[in-house]
Amino acid sequence: MRILIVEDDMLFAGGLKAMLQENMGYEVSGIAQDYNEALRLIKATKPDLLLLDILIKSELNGIHIAEQVQQMKLGIPIIFVTSMHNKDTFEQAKSTSPYAYLTKPVDIESMQRAIELALHKYTNRHAVISTWSKDVAIQDSFFVKVGRQIQKVHIPAIYYLEVERNYSNIILKQAQFQVRMSLKELTQKLPANQFFRINKSFMVNLHKVENVDLERSEVQLGEYRVPLSKRYRKDLLRKLGMA
Repeated sequence: MRILIVEDDMLFAGGLKAMLQENMGYEVSGIAQDYNEALRLIKATKPDLLLLDILIKSELNGIHIAEQVQQMKLGIPIIFVTSMHNKDTFEQAKSTSPYAYLTKPVDIESMQRAIELALHKYTNRHAVISTWSKDVAIQDSFFVKVGRQIQKVHIPAIYYLEVERNYSNIILKQAQFQVRMSLKELTQKLPANQFFRINKSFMVNLHKVENVDLERSEVQLGEYRVPLSKRYRKDLLRKLGMA
């Protein structure tokens, strides 16, 4: 997950970057010190989350950046990280609908909880996360918690899903993530016409299906072979336009 920091105190920004990368495993896409640099980096690096200070090196401050992000409909969750404690500033910041408001200094636990809560709220509100395209936002990814990290999962990259008791495995070409989420909860984040259950424990991405072996009752998705239940065979063939 890519996080953009907007902060004019480079000592604090450096410490925050180290916290995010070394302690939490996130990617920091850049550090902006003023309004114009922030907007430039937002467009250039396409972050998944913004950490905004309010008082920065420009007449237009962090609240103005949040307002601009809203107007541009970029679909980026925002967390304010600031030394501003007064009620008026908080009310102004609140009007931009941030997902958290943290006051400095910030410890690792507070930051981690704020990030998790922000992305949890955002994911639930939007069902799937809007990600970047040349002209429009395309809903093709979502966030899940993997250990102590928030992982962005691109839906087109998923080969199949597998349930194991209270956990679900998300299988990609060169990675897999285990999340504490039922298959039902997970499939609510996915386009219904693209994913199809082929047995009690597996759901496949129809766009990744290369072969259906009716003799062995298997579905091939790239290098993966997933068991196909007789119960779902006819429906799968119908989905693939073969029945």
